[in-house]
Amino acid sequence: MYEVNIELDPEIEQAYLKFLDDHIKEILHFKGFLGADLYKDDSSASPVKLVVKYRLKTEEDMENYIAHHAPAMRAQAIELFGTKFKAQRRILKTLKSFKK
Repeated sequence: MYEVNIELDPEIEQAYLKFLDDHIKEILHFKGFLGADLYKDDSSASPVKLVVKYRLKTEEDMENYIAHHAPAMRAQAIELFGTKFKAQRRILKTLKSFKK
């Protein structure tokens, strides 16, 4: 799981969501990406808080993305939105899965 936590100024929310939709679709074309979920934290109006959770096939696919594609993908948002947003990323490894 590759998780991206985003905080952005409310004034750019609609433009950022439009960008993010295309951005996620582009990332899903990279090797090993299986899908993604986009969440919004409605507990506060400012800053707007979003979370994207990407599912990947293997750890090697994640390493390949970080090494070869992540810098360019991150630069896209910075070019469009500058300092009106910030993003934190983390990689989560599944220890156990539980199903009903």
